[in-house]
Amino acid sequence: LKGIPADGYEVSESSIEPATAELYGPAALIEKINTLTTEPLVIEARTTGFSGTASIVNTEPLIGMLSSEHVQYTVKIQEAMTGKSFPAVPLHFEKLPVHFKIVSEQKTGSITLYGPKKALEGLTMPENALTVSCEAIKEPGIYTLPVIPAVTAGTSKIKVTQFTPKTVNVKIETAEEPRKEEQ
Repeated sequence: LKGIPADGYEVSESSIEPATAELYGPAALIEKINTLTTEPLVIEARTTGFSGTASIVNTEPLIGMLSSEHVQYTVKIQEAMTGKSFPAVPLHFEKLPVHFKIVSEQKTGSITLYGPKKALEGLTMPENALTVSCEAIKEPGIYTLPVIPAVTAGTSKIKVTQFTPKTVNVKIETAEEPRKEEQ
């Protein structure tokens, strides 16, 4: 393979058929051969796979080929995948009834995502990346609530691989003045 795929892409697989070749010639020369090469298969700036026929390169005039001097090749190219961690993601509290307020809370969490390298490089964490729903709160008290990771629309190839915390403890009190409804 010659060159490198387009930025954000990688060779995921390559194959050649047949995988072996039969040679003839002086035994001393044949014994020294471990591999054969084909003409270069150019992958420079590619974003998709390709296939075709390539010639086997034989630079030794005393060695001949009993098998075909051509092979069928397939090169698969895909988006490069990677993981990325976001260490200080603000927790997003939602659906808290307006007559309550949170007086103690954990402020941030962390999330690790896996997906296409290009998508993760430019990704900004949405406000609700780590969401805590407070809709079940009906009276003041201390609650342990689950933290739910959210991945924004349009990023279906991005998956959450890890996040912390899984739950958060919050103290809820009655608000002196009701808060404005969240939009």
